Amino acid sequence: NITLGSITNNTFSNMTSGGGAILLQTFFNNISGITISKNTLSHLNVTNYGINITGNNTIPNLNALTNYTGDTFSITIDSNFINATKYGITIYNVTSVTITNNNITNISKNGIEIVTLRTVQRLATNLYNHTITIQNNNISGAGASGISMCSSLPGYYNTTTTTIDENIFSANNVLGITYACTDKGTTMLNATNNYWGDISGPGNETASVGVITSSGTSANGNITYIPWYQDGGTSILHSILLSSTYYNTIQNAIDNASAGDTITVGAGIYQNRWVNLTKTNNLILNASQRASVTTIVFNTTNIIEIGNLTGGANVIIDGFSINSTCGN
Repeated sequence: NITLGSITNNTFSNMTSGGGAILLQTFFNNISGITISKNTLSHLNVTNYGINITGNNTIPNLNALTNYTGDTFSITIDSNFINATKYGITIYNVTSVTITNNNITNISKNGIEIVTLRTVQRLATNLYNHTITIQNNNISGAGASGISMCSSLPGYYNTTTTTIDENIFSANNVLGITYACTDKGTTMLNATNNYWGDISGPGNETASVGVITSSGTSANGNITYIPWYQDGGTSILHSILLSSTYYNTIQNAIDNASAGDTITVGAGIYQNRWVNLTKTNNLILNASQRASVTTIVFNTTNIIEIGNLTGGANVIIDGFSINSTCGN
């Protein structure tokens, strides 16, 4: 067993052989209370891992499996700089992992990869018993995805104990996040409150989630990503709120509104082709922090269309700065 240890304030660079810079691979034993922090890992051999943690991958007796939660593997990886390696941070068969405040750049594969290879953390319900926290990381220039969560076995991650927020994704070649469990059913991985490399988030109003567009690095799979941050400083949240549901565009919120609803738009810049208010009577479109900080930018001359309102109906548009990139 490996318990209560730390690897901190080291520099690993220009390694030409070996499996990687920091490797904790127990296979048949526990790892708990380990902290890896404030290390610099740079220009490692292209076959190497930056940080690799491999926990117990033994297979329990499946015939006796009723509620097997596996052993305890607890790791904290914080404030490391990882650059120019094949893999950034890879986690195999670890029950509890916290990955925070790392700068991961120019990785040829995935920036962060979390994989369940065996049944060691699988419950009888096919629910993997993980607590995963990925926060405040800067992941850019990955040759594959910024974050990849996958499993080679039927089952899915416990999304209620998985936190992915306040991260910055930019210029990752495949996707920002890939959620690729063999059988994830209808469970949704919560990846709200992240910055995706562009003001318009992981897609735009013509592209669905999972499609790579020129504006940002997409999310893929059963992933909830709204609201997102519009800036790399994670200070301006793209927030279009109708009742208790967030929408990616103002038009989508309008299309789902009913008479008498209020759509509240947070501070920021919202890019639209147009806003069509012909479907909804007695609607309030409200900028929560007024025109000085909430702007709608249109790329067409006919920017707001209001029509087909019955007698006595009202539409209120309040507190926005409205601009057109067409110059008209």
